[in-house]
Amino acid sequence: MSEALLQLLEPYVWWPPTKKELPDLELWLELGAAVWNATNRAGSTAALQQRLAAIADAVAGFQDEDPLELVEELAERKLRLFANDYRFVGAVTVRENDRNGNAEVEALSLSRLP
Repeated sequence: MSEALLQLLEPYVWWPPTKKELPDLELWLELGAAVWNATNRAGSTAALQQRLAAIADAVAGFQDEDPLELVEELAERKLRLFANDYRFVGAVTVRENDRNGNAEVEALSLSRLP
């Protein structure tokens, strides 16, 4: 799940992040996870638009861009790149790797069994 989430956010985040950028990277990943999950939970276009609007309201001021435009871009990107990936993103963690100073991203996936 970590790789997919990083690929989703590729145009929006720099990799590798500096130590100071780790908290911002975690915020971006949490935003990506919220949008990812919204695309998988919405049963219709109208439901997806409502979910994205709620996410945009929650992240207002997060980025200089229009928050609704940003979450809509992320949703479009998720649906284009990962249309058949129905996993849900659970916890997202970003930490510094003590061995070499690089970041490690852990995004847990949740699956529903029929």
